[in-house]
Amino acid sequence: MAWPLTNGVLPPTPAVQTGNQVGAHSPVITSNGSTNGILWQINGGSLTAYDAKTLGKLYSSSDTDGRDTLPPLAHFASLIVVSGKVYVSTNSGVVVLGQL
Repeated sequence: MAWPLTNGVLPPTPAVQTGNQVGAHSPVITSNGSTNGILWQINGGSLTAYDAKTLGKLYSSSDTDGRDTLPPLAHFASLIVVSGKVYVSTNSGVVVLGQL
């Protein structure tokens, strides 16, 4: 995919865009080399993963029937992804999500 700059300027309309996000924090992008890009973002009190190219939702912790419910988050909650696990800071510590 070519970089979307033309004469150093981004296009006036986004290539893709999500719906409104409530309390969204800075996203993190992961990939397997140059494939399988995932954009991870804390939205309100849940962790959401999007396909990095299409921004189609792949996962949301709020859609897991309580299995992946996050405890209360810090005001400036952050996340990091390492070796297939997502680490989310909370008011009481760190939550780790991923395969065991």
